[in-house]
Amino acid sequence: MQLNYFLRYLSLNAVLAVVSVSVAFSAFMLINWVAPDLLFLAQ
Repeated sequence: MQLNYFLRYLSLNAVLAVVSVSVAFSAFMLINWVAPDLLFLAQ
């Protein structure tokens, strides 16, 4: 029973990590597309 909770915890963390990274990357691309001067990638 303990191993089951452990695996569920690991999979939840993996899903949260993937979602967080994808949301952060999408926000980064959106900001870079809307206002490229805010991020210094346009130069």
